[in-house]
Amino acid sequence: PLPDVVVTADDVRRGKPDPEGYRTAARRLGVDPRASIVFEDAELGLIAGRAAGGYTVVVGPHGGGAAQDRPRITDYRGLTCTDTGDALRLTLPVLAGAAL
Repeated sequence: PLPDVVVTADDVRRGKPDPEGYRTAARRLGVDPRASIVFEDAELGLIAGRAAGGYTVVVGPHGGGAAQDRPRITDYRGLTCTDTGDALRLTLPVLAGAAL
C-alpha cells in the first residue's frame, strides 16, 4: 500500500539538492525534520537530506563526498525499528568489513 504521505516533484518548486522535498514531507508528517532519518542512494539526495536537518544514511554503493563518514546499508534487509515507548530505535545491519 502507498504511505499516508507522498511528496513528488509536483509538490515542490525546487528539486534536490534543495531540501524543500524533505522539509515538505516532514511538515506533512507533523515532525521536525531534525528528528528524521533520510535514506538516500544519490549524492544530491544526501545533500538535500542533510540540508533539511535530517540524519542521512547511505543506501547502496554510492561513494560521493556527501556519503563520506555516513552510516551505510546495502539494502533494507536487516534494518529494524523498535518503539521504546518514548522514541523509536533504529538498528542498522553491520556491513562486513565496516569499521565500527
